Amino acid sequence: MRKILLKLCLFVALTSVAWGAIAPVGGATGTTGASLATTVASSSFSPTAGNAMVCALVTAGGVSNITAADNNSNALSISTTVTSVNFSIAYGTVVSGASTYHFSWTTSRKASIACEEYSGQAGFVGTSSIFSSSSTNPTYTYTTTKTNSLVVNGYSMGANVTSYSSTTGNLRQSQAGGGGNSNAVALIDNTGTTIGSSVLTITTTNVSSSWVTTAVEIYPPQGTQTGLLTLGVN
Repeated sequence: MRKILLKLCLFVALTSVAWGAIAPVGGATGTTGASLATTVASSSFSPTAGNAMVCALVTAGGVSNITAADNNSNALSISTTVTSVNFSIAYGTVVSGASTYHFSWTTSRKASIACEEYSGQAGFVGTSSIFSSSSTNPTYTYTTTKTNSLVVNGYSMGANVTSYSSTTGNLRQSQAGGGGNSNAVALIDNTGTTIGSSVLTITTTNVSSSWVTTAVEIYPPQGTQTGLLTLGVN
């Protein structure tokens, strides 16, 4: 009897899997007294190079020429500045060696800052969309432009808010102005799975005040990863 040996050496298949989601890593907050340029985030904050960074600033009074950077002068992009309420939000990719983040300006003011780090990003979408009102429930709705995005809201409060809770979304960072100063700040995020998702964040504060909020959209790589699955069979 003849023996026939059938040998399948390699079987190669294309596989597709979805990219991972944007994930919060941690962050820091800080305040400063009257100063022209001060680092106000915690010095113990040590983000990972390549991750995303979002920072929000609220000052107790009008300022101009706002910039944002890390301790090595690597700049963040200013997404939105609302001069009427002294509020800015900035974003960028963490550069190796960063240990603090700061905003600088040209008028001496008290200020509060909040920063949060995120992993898994491919890019950012800044927005000029601004919501404002007066209540104990600041609210923001954003329509995403990418899939699996994370929308990070910065909230500027017109009173010394000392207590926040997240009604919708995730409260990541918050900082009171101190001493009755109207420069309290918070960062809240929420996710949208598809392009055109309506992403809502709501926070509840301990005092009613005027507030303004805007956002930065962080998105992961789009589409699917395609790779090779190789099997050896004898």
